[in-house]
Amino acid sequence: MWQHTVNNSDWSDDEIINDARFNPLQLSTNDFAKFVNAALDRETRPREELEKLVEAIRPVVAHAGAHIVKREEFGVFEGYKLSDQPEDQSYGATAASPPANWVNPKRFRLFISHVAIHKDKATRLKSCLVRYGIDGFVAHEDIEPTLEWQSEIENALRTMDAFLAIHTAGFAKSIWTQQEVGYAVGRGVKIISLQMGEDPTGFISKHQALRRGDRKAEEVAAEIDGILAKDTRTRDKLRAAKDALR
Repeated sequence: MWQHTVNNSDWSDDEIINDARFNPLQLSTNDFAKFVNAALDRETRPREELEKLVEAIRPVVAHAGAHIVKREEFGVFEGYKLSDQPEDQSYGATAASPPANWVNPKRFRLFISHVAIHKDKATRLKSCLVRYGIDGFVAHEDIEPTLEWQSEIENALRTMDAFLAIHTAGFAKSIWTQQEVGYAVGRGVKIISLQMGEDPTGFISKHQALRRGDRKAEEVAAEIDGILAKDTRTRDKLRAAKDALR
């Protein structure tokens, strides 16, 4: 409707709503669902506008017991859709099983992408995030010896709530970290870049990175928590994770 108004500035909202060719107020339940799903497709509008639309629609459909959940195909974000189940349950049939250290569904899942030789920095930051209800996944620490490591990394990427890239020297040249970044971009999850000697490159370079500077890991963790608490994609899950700590 908003886009139609832009394209037809001489039409009022009432004229659009009541036009016989459109008339969404008279749609059947199934047709209304199709209308909403089409409006929430990632191809219909910029991502920022899409997130605002989801934020506005979510409380409205909740009155009817419906939910707005992410729609993905082969791990790539395709938009949102109406569902009769909450997001966690709606993924159950198609999503991969989370890694062993992400067995608690109430915790917030943060994938921590890092270069192998700097895993100590990732591990230290992971430990500082626990107090906020955030469970980090550090590949070189969290994969059990008996499990195929690549499959576990893919499982973590498929089930993460957000993505943290630690840009130490060599991050941009690592084929593994770059694939992880690409996966996060494709899924459309919240991405946070932490500059620790190297600037972000590629698709995530347009977003300003956090700078470690001379700050301690505890201070960086607090800033990460603040960022996740404000983003519409992560704040609800993070709030629930914190509530579960009490």
